[in-house]
Amino acid sequence: MKKLKDTNLIYSFHFYDPFLFTHQGASWASPSLIDLKNVPFPYDATRMPACPVSLKGTWVEGSLSTSYKTDGTITKLKSTIDGVVNYATANGVKIFCGEFGVYNLNNNEG
Repeated sequence: MKKLKDTNLIYSFHFYDPFLFTHQGASWASPSLIDLKNVPFPYDATRMPACPVSLKGTWVEGSLSTSYKTDGTITKLKSTIDGVVNYATANGVKIFCGEFGVYNLNNNEG
């Protein structure tokens, strides 16, 4: 993001990563993740659910079997947040995480 000229700003961001974990059960996602449940955080191969039939052939299937192994880790989460902090430091701006969280409908983590 380009730094704006106004010096009286706070740069706000929303954070919902890793998406498979934070949005399992979400009807408003595309495709709908209503049938996705029990995705653990952090990633744990022994606890990963099978891809629901309704999500076969979508990006979700590939993510469950491949990319969540790295996207669903504390290291990846920290790296993403570090990117925001590095931007703020490099540009001398204040930052604020205005939204973050996990949709709890299909989450067995807590």
